[in-house]
Parts: sequence; C-alpha cells; structure tokens
Amino acid sequence: MVSLLGHVDAIQGGDPLAQLGGLALDFVTRMVPAPLCMFLVNGDEDNYSLVTVKSDPILGASQDELGRRYLECTEEEDPVLDLIGDTRRTGLFDTDQLFSVESFEDSRLEQQFIEEFDLGPVLILSLWEESSSQHCLLLLARSFGEAEYSEREKGFLRHAAPLLGQSYHCAIGMGGMVAPLPGTLAAELTPRELEIAELAAHGARNSEIAERLNIAPATVKCHMHNVYGKLGITSRVHLALALGVPH
Repeated sequence: MVSLLGHVDAIQGGDPLAQLGGLALDFVTRMVPAPLCMFLVNGDEDNYSLVTVKSDPILGASQDELGRRYLECTEEEDPVLDLIGDTRRTGLFDTDQLFSVESFEDSRLEQQFIEEFDLGPVLILSLWEESSSQHCLLLLARSFGEAEYSEREKGFLRHAAPLLGQSYHCAIGMGGMVAPLPGTLAAELTPRELEIAELAAHGARNSEIAERLNIAPATVKCHMHNVYGKLGITSRVHLALALGVPH
C-alpha cells in the first residue's frame, strides 16, 4: 500500500517514517534549492511504500499529482533503481549518470515525467544499508535550464547522508537512538555543544538545560547559536533530524 503525502502533512502526521521524509525534504532543500524534492522508500524490489513530496507551484501540478505520476512512470520499470543497482550503499547520482542507464532512454519516466514537467538537472541520494530491507531515496529535480547542482551543494548532500541514513534507521525502528557517527555533521560540535544539542533535540528548553548543566541560560543560548551555525539548521526539529533523534 502506497502512502503519498505532501511534506507538511508528513511532518504533522504520526508516522515516524513519514515525519522523517517531510523533515528530510525541508532540511535538504534549505541548502540545495529544487522545485521538486521527493523522499521515497521501497520495501521490496518493485514497490514504493512511502512517497513524500515537496514541490513548487511553478511546476504546474500539485504535490499529490507529481508523486502519483512518478509512481505510474516507474511502476513497470524503474531506471532510477537500475542506476543504483544492488550496491547497498549510500551514494549520490546525477543527471548524466541517469541518462547512461539503458532503460531510461525513451522510458515513461523520461517522456511522461521528466519532459512533461520540464525538469532538468536531477540529483538522487541513495540511503541503502545492509542492515535494512528498505531502500530510501531522496530525489531532487530542478526545472529545465536551471543551473546544475554545484560542487558545494553536492558536498553538502554527501556530508548530510550519514545523518539522514541514521535518522532513517531510527525511524523504522532499527536500533533506536544511537550515538552520532564519526565524520557526520554532529562530529563538528565541541563536547559541550554536543551535550547541549542532544538535550535540546530531546525537547529540553534552554532554561532546563541551564539548570541541568549548572550554567547560565545565556551560555546555553550562545552554544545553541553555534550549533545551528555549524550544522546549517534553524530549529530544534532540524536538530533532532541531524542527531538522529526520532521526532
């Protein structure tokens, strides 16, 4: 059964995986703007069990329609999954690589989705690990003629991938909360910043953090400002996503 949601409805809903999808789209598109961004999860080789969509009205279609059309165009054959293959690893793939897939040329995905909605540069972030039977994709598409994704934007996605992957596995109940992985964005924080960030991500207010750590509220506020700046985020919701805390 397919669950198809706009990203705001997904965030406000009660399903952890859907919430993660909506938050991931919101988080990623703040740093890598794209008129269309989709979070997809397939539970087996053929079917997507969840699609969360964030889109811009300039595409001329609703989020529901865009998600539904994508699923229709990949129902029989999915060139995106062909591109990613069975590597079972996190990876970033772009338009040139998609066009190199034999099944993409003249496919329904190309003719009835990419061309019909006048989409141009495409980026696909694959989050697929051995520990999971579900494959998670983050697909971003710009309008035809827009600038290609920059190396800075691609670098951000590669950097964010471990965070998104960790949060994804938390959302599907595989291991629950775990410590931030070395090399992720969380590793950029000082021990004190990380301590405060984890408390904030779990819902503690600045005053509560200050009392617990026996420091001034102004100090907590200063540390939180530094955390937001280092992680490129603007809210506690995004902080929870960055640290892999189920929202």
